[in-house]
Amino acid sequence: MKPLFYIFLTCWLLVALVGCNESSKPSVPEGAGNDTVAAMKKLSPQDSLEALIEKEPVSARADGFFNDFIYTFMTNRRFQTERIAFPLPCYDGKDGKALLKKEDWKYSRLYLNLDFLTVFLDEKSSFRLMKSGDLNEVTLEWFDMPRDLVRDYCFKRRDGRWMMTEIRKFPVDNHRDADFINFYQHFATDSVFQMAHLAPTIHFVTEDTDEEFEEISGMLDADQWPAFRPELPANVFTNIDYGQTDKMGEHRVVLIQGISDSFLNLLYFRRSDNGWTLYRYEN
Repeated sequence: MKPLFYIFLTCWLLVALVGCNESSKPSVPEGAGNDTVAAMKKLSPQDSLEALIEKEPVSARADGFFNDFIYTFMTNRRFQTERIAFPLPCYDGKDGKALLKKEDWKYSRLYLNLDFLTVFLDEKSSFRLMKSGDLNEVTLEWFDMPRDLVRDYCFKRRDGRWMMTEIRKFPVDNHRDADFINFYQHFATDSVFQMAHLAPTIHFVTEDTDEEFEEISGMLDADQWPAFRPELPANVFTNIDYGQTDKMGEHRVVLIQGISDSFLNLLYFRRSDNGWTLYRYEN
């Protein structure tokens, strides 16, 4: 997902810009003119950080791997504007189609403003799609459950360059995986419903904190689940469709990753006579 290098770089830059100056204002270059000094004093540390990021050369990997591209797209204002195919078609089930002009676009950090990224997979083998350099079409989905709204940000690779090509908005029930999306939101918000959709025993896998790269595996009884369950994004959450929805079957894997930390959980569900059931959990 988000490259660790970029996380490190962002943190380092924040320390350099904020931690070393008691006033939390960017330093003024020696010999700067009065206009430059006045302008820099108006900048916030975040503005300065974004300005530095925009000046950094964009890695060639940004057009090879979608995950590298989308992170650059979300953190670099200039790059984002360059990688939108204006006028951008915006489809709304109620209002039809509109064309968004470049001057009307507002910079968006997309899921970086959330605590977690969620991805819905059909099975663990779909993880290979997340690291594939052969993709030519990916959709970032934004679910706003209280408003019954899905917003699709559609990206295509054109002449070797990833571009946002359109935005679509529609009700949740019109989503191709609405059955599981609605189930997941109910599972995440209703503890009684959640307990009713657990397998009698849950296969539990976690890292061994004493042995690097080793795992501890065991079984949890359903009544032990409340002591282990992670925080689940519920009312607003995401999905990245790398192509896995083309073959959705009777299994789902929900990947939940922290945006600003190493939090990572995998929840495995399968369809049964009782509907969807959680049967495996990894963290």
